[in-house]
Amino acid sequence: SSRVRPLAAGLWPTSIPAGQILDAMLAVLLAEGDWRTMWTLGLVFTLAMAVWGALLTGSGAFSGASPATESTAAMRPLPTPRRGLIAASAAVFALWSAQFIAYMTWLPQFLAETHDLKMTEIAGGYALVPAMIILFNLVAVALLRMGIGIGKLMTGALVIQALLWFMMPHTHSLAGGVAALACYGMASGIVPTCLFSLPHLLADSQQGQARAYGVLMTGRNLGALLGPVLLPQIRLLTGSWNGVMPIFGMVTLGAACVALFVFLRLARQSHR
Repeated sequence: SSRVRPLAAGLWPTSIPAGQILDAMLAVLLAEGDWRTMWTLGLVFTLAMAVWGALLTGSGAFSGASPATESTAAMRPLPTPRRGLIAASAAVFALWSAQFIAYMTWLPQFLAETHDLKMTEIAGGYALVPAMIILFNLVAVALLRMGIGIGKLMTGALVIQALLWFMMPHTHSLAGGVAALACYGMASGIVPTCLFSLPHLLADSQQGQARAYGVLMTGRNLGALLGPVLLPQIRLLTGSWNGVMPIFGMVTLGAACVALFVFLRLARQSHR
């Protein structure tokens, strides 16, 4: 329902940062010097989720979740302008997840190389970002419920993330580095809550919203695939971490520009 939709959109993206915090804790407690322990735990967790999913399916927990009961009119193809906005929204998600997953994937290596930190210190710095993400996933829920527009929230958070990428080469102190990590996590918490709230703006029917969500997730997964692969290649080409940061700042700024375009078009369509 519209009343609980922001909460659902905010809770859904907490799964990834929660897993990242668990990963960091287990790395310190169990796997220092022996990554096979982490791989074994990953296998156990994955199999446990598979069993849980099978039990839920067998219990009929997902019955009634299909939008098949909708009217024929509701299942008609989406109008062309909306399909374009869905594709543009997927591009925002792709650009955002490319820089975010790249950031989180290579942050431990960056901290080890540039600051010569120990594993426990790296895990602490790494865990700070997802902790802020979880908190600000829920802060974004509260802001949406207060009536602050998704467009303003998401575009503002993307601009903040872009600025943090540009400022990173000039952040040398410990206090500045911790503040930058915390601010990046805050902005990273707001963006996915807004993105997961987008389908109901892009389509009127449950069927259309499901399709819009699928396209958004395709964009997200494409970015998650490309970002962590591209970052080390850019580092090799530029010869330093400082060469990577402005490029990913431009990627994030590009996401903000496309998001602004999407929300301006949505606002224009809603006033017609």
